Amino acid sequence: MLRQISLRIPRSQWNDLKEILEISEEGLKSLESQLLDAPPVSDVEDLAEMCSKQSSIPSNQVESVLRVLMSLNTYKRDTSKAAKEILDEVKNYLALQNDFSENWEVEYSRKWEVKSPILINLLSNSRAIEVMSKARDVLYDFQAILLDSKVFTDIRQIFDNDASKIEGSLVIHTLSLDYIENREPKQIHVMLSAKDIENLISKLQRASKKASTSIENLNSTKTPDLTPRKNI
Repeated sequence: MLRQISLRIPRSQWNDLKEILEISEEGLKSLESQLLDAPPVSDVEDLAEMCSKQSSIPSNQVESVLRVLMSLNTYKRDTSKAAKEILDEVKNYLALQNDFSENWEVEYSRKWEVKSPILINLLSNSRAIEVMSKARDVLYDFQAILLDSKVFTDIRQIFDNDASKIEGSLVIHTLSLDYIENREPKQIHVMLSAKDIENLISKLQRASKKASTSIENLNSTKTPDLTPRKNI
């Protein structure tokens, strides 16, 4: 039995949806043609730029279309719902959000009715959107996602009992990790010794070599490398 999932659209995608609604019908149809024929690529930005050059739509609006449809594609796989049903859910959800629009019927209802058949077709039939959405689901299928890392090195003094004399010093390294867990930004600091630093460098170098070997294998078998390199 499929678990019950309710559609919720994060506010971070509201601007993307508004961008889509502002695209002309002619422009969106042109983009539809491009996306139905486009192969999956590693980065949304690259696909957007490619489609933008062949249509009348700016690349930032193409990115909005891709981000929304890739998210809805995940929802489609999780629920096994038809594309039309999902787009109807999106419409009904947005129509109830006063912060999105104080008067949906006046501002966006007609625009939605014109655009939704195109979005339904892309959600149902675009191989690029389907494959790239799956790739990102696999990419983010971890407990935590690293955002940034730093290593701080400092010297800590060891004093005598009355703090009048330095008896010795320690060179200490601190690994600072910024990451996201359960959609919340978090940070952790880990103490490292000089030996820990050497081991970490060795393991990272090995990981880099394994990545290069894997890419060579993908190239030799003509398997597309879909690992995003921009705005992961």
